[in-house]
Amino acid sequence: MTVKLFRFPRRALRFAIRTLILHRWSTLAIIILLAALVFTNVWRLNAPAYVADTGLEPRAADISGARELSVVGLGQDREAGRNIMVLKDRSSDRYLAVWIRQAEAFSIATQLETTLTPRPMTHDLLKSAISVLGGKVIRIMVTDFSDDTYYARVVLETADSTQIELDARPSDAVALAMRAGAPIYATETLLNMKGIKYAEE
Repeated sequence: MTVKLFRFPRRALRFAIRTLILHRWSTLAIIILLAALVFTNVWRLNAPAYVADTGLEPRAADISGARELSVVGLGQDREAGRNIMVLKDRSSDRYLAVWIRQAEAFSIATQLETTLTPRPMTHDLLKSAISVLGGKVIRIMVTDFSDDTYYARVVLETADSTQIELDARPSDAVALAMRAGAPIYATETLLNMKGIKYAEE
């Protein structure tokens, strides 16, 4: 198997994504993707290059005003046929209900129930890869809701103490945070917009 080396990080990222989508070498693709992210400055928080290359403003660099959440359970919307991840604001009685896919629901359920799987799942592999590369998960944050879709960010710290921020689905971000023991946050704006408050009877 030929291993391609790239002079520019964006080419490495594109190669990793194509490998992940078109081939079955998912392990190799994840390693290449993480290496490209960790060993370049493309994704540095607050760096102009981050915005220029991704078109995304950093959202999880500052947690002032953000609310810490806990995963309280999983449910199912029978009418829509979708799984639901329920997150609760630790400092109030507000909840976020996020639709997620079956695979991510199972991954989160194994952590809620402390169930061991015979072989590592995708989120186990991702957590291990981050650790082997000398990094760690600092936090995740559910940041936005648009077009019936929630958005999240994962904040990592590399071996040289640089923090990087990755765009992610909330389900993947939460599954990773649960394995890494990292805190889960949501913006106050999002909770005000989508938070569900249950009245005490």
